[in-house]
Order: sequence, then C-alpha cells, then structure tokens
Amino acid sequence: MTILYINTAPKARIAGTDAVENEIQILQDAYKGKRIDLYPFNQPVSRLPLQIVGLQSLSQLKRLDRIIDLHHVFSPILFPYPFLRYLRCPVVYSVGAGIDRISNIQRWHDIQVVVGSERDLDAAKSIGLSSASLVYPGLDTSRFVKHQLPMTDECILLSASAPWTSAQFSEKGFDLLFEAVSRNKDLRLVVLWRGLFCDQLMKAIQKFGIRDRVRVINEYTDISTLLPNVHGGIILASNPRIVRSMPHSMIETLSAGKPTIISDTIPMADYIRKKGCGCIVEGHSLESLERAIRMFIQEYPVISKNAMETGGSDFSREKMIEGYSEVYQKALLRNR
Repeated sequence: MTILYINTAPKARIAGTDAVENEIQILQDAYKGKRIDLYPFNQPVSRLPLQIVGLQSLSQLKRLDRIIDLHHVFSPILFPYPFLRYLRCPVVYSVGAGIDRISNIQRWHDIQVVVGSERDLDAAKSIGLSSASLVYPGLDTSRFVKHQLPMTDECILLSASAPWTSAQFSEKGFDLLFEAVSRNKDLRLVVLWRGLFCDQLMKAIQKFGIRDRVRVINEYTDISTLLPNVHGGIILASNPRIVRSMPHSMIETLSAGKPTIISDTIPMADYIRKKGCGCIVEGHSLESLERAIRMFIQEYPVISKNAMETGGSDFSREKMIEGYSEVYQKALLRNR
C-alpha cells in the first residue's frame, strides 16, 4: 500500500516544532509513504482563502494520484478544498482542530474523516458524518520520564502552543496569561516559541513588566528536557478552530506525569476532566484563568498524582499507527 500524505497547513519555521508534521513523519516512516505540502506561502497568511490551497500543485497531485493507493490529507479544520475533486484514489481526511461547522455534507460521502477526540466524533456524527473515526494523535511517549515536582513557593507553567498568526496572540490567550503573571508574583512561565511575531511577544512581556518571570525559548528544544522543571502545562483558546483537539504539548505534559491547565473550548478538556489530571478554564477571561490557576495550585497534590498515573499511555506512536491502519483498510474497502 502506497500512501500520499498531504499537508495543507503552513510548514514550521523551526523544524521539529509542529505537531502535525511530526505525526506525518511517524506515519510516513511506518508506511514508507510519500508527502506533499500544499500551503502556497512560506509563512502563515491570516486571511488566506482556503479555496486556493493546493491549486498550484494540481499537476503534481494528479501525477501522484496515478501511482499511489490512498491519500491521507491533514487539515487544521474540516474544509472542502477544491483540490479534493481531482483525486481518484480513496481519501482519509484528518481534522486537527475542533469541528464546529461543515460546508456541503454531500461532498464528504466518499471521504473517510478522522477526528482526534470523543467530542469531535460526536460533533462529526451529529452533522451527518456517520463513518467518521476517532484516532488519538500519537508521539514517542517513551522519551518522557515521569517526574513529580513539589509545589513550594512558586508555580512554574510551560506554554508550548505559539501563534501562527498575529490574531492568534490574543485568541490563544497570551495577553491574558501575561497579565495573570503580572498579578500573581508566585507564577512563572516557560514559553516555547516558533520564530513568528517575536517583536509582539517581547513587547507584551515588557508591557506587563514580567521579563524576570518569563523564559522564552525561540529555537528547537526537546520538550522532555524542560518538563521535569515545571509543575505543568497550560494552553488557552478562545475557540476550537485555532488549536488541535488534542494538543501535542498537553500530551507531552501528561507523558511526563505533569497536570495541565486547559480551556474548555479545547476538546481535550473533556479528557483532562475525566482523568482528573488538570484544571479547566471556563471561558476566555482573566477572571476565569486566574480561578483555574488558583485551583491548580490548591489541588496540585491530587491532580499531580492523577497525571502521574495517567501519563501518555493513550497517545503512543504505536496506538496511532494501529488506529490509522484500521482507517486505511476501511477507506480502501469503501472505494472498491
């Protein structure tokens, strides 16, 4: 079986820092597949009309379509890209972020849609995608050693979901997070960046006067070396379309036995709530964020213990490969 992996999102400026690219690499290695990147620009464009994604590569797509058995499309959202109409081989379509709307359900009847959370699976089926499948994202969880850091006089949180566009600086709650740090002297941050909007980042840090309590890492860093020295991870989002349903940074945090703080708009919040290994930010406001941080500190002994027990067992590389193997077979059978 020859698979073409199709990435519709921008390529990471710093290699190795993008979760989707890492997942594609795992699957590409497992199935000896081919890969094509369709985003038309070298860096993200905030108002890009998605209809044009892939049109500049149609001749290459058609040529590859004749020599492969299956297409596997990765997209941040569920969107009927025009290039899909030109593919004759079966299509598996992985949706990275939350499903909150769909365009023309009839266009999806021959496509095997894959989502990353139970919440999105319910949403997909509620809008008519009855054949949708759930596959948790996977990574090499063996790289992480569980380590419990005592909560003493300060709380250190890791933020590892940097914005792709200028608007996402606010949508991902960095302004709220920095203000919370400025108002809570026992709070520190480690921020993993990806080379975009560095000036905006540093201006915000200077504005709130927190340069001595925010460590910015703007280069590729093995996150497993950072997690032993933080109490947990944090990720915020004002809507489900701007982050992955199951963010890799949160999976990595759990794999190291660390609890998380996560917005309720992100589907992974359901998993965190069920496992009792973190605190949920109910809404996108400074008040709701500070409430969650206080709860995180107060309940740290319990949620830390639960995170140690949960780990990243549900998100291994092997489980993801196994899950997609079943989806690939289903897609091939549907198109016989």
